[in-house]
Amino acid sequence: MGWLDRVANQDYQIDEHLTVPAGTPVYVNAVGIQSDPNIFPEPDKFWPERFLENDINRSSMPVWTFGEGPRSCIGRRFALINLRCALAYMVVTFKFRPMATTPSPARVQVERYSLFYTPGEPLLINFEHRK
Repeated sequence: MGWLDRVANQDYQIDEHLTVPAGTPVYVNAVGIQSDPNIFPEPDKFWPERFLENDINRSSMPVWTFGEGPRSCIGRRFALINLRCALAYMVVTFKFRPMATTPSPARVQVERYSLFYTPGEPLLINFEHRK
């Protein structure tokens, strides 16, 4: 999802002009944070190494997909293990080939009116069995 929602459990003063009263719903724009070049240099570049555990420059919480803290998703570990198994099976079983009509990653437009961070156009690939 593109945001995390919480309720302020106490008054929180952001600056001298703005205080969030206790009980106010607060929405954190996770997609905006993960797209901020001040936090993630070159945020649109496919660079999975940025999330390595031993990277001293990474944020303490670089990916907010499952939330964090006492209300984080209880299925996080289960989901990650299943995702790894499914991905490993697909990589071993298939070759992935982009279809001719699929744009390159740098040219994909993001859907601006979606609640989720999704491409604004179809991204099609062919799965070819490995021999």
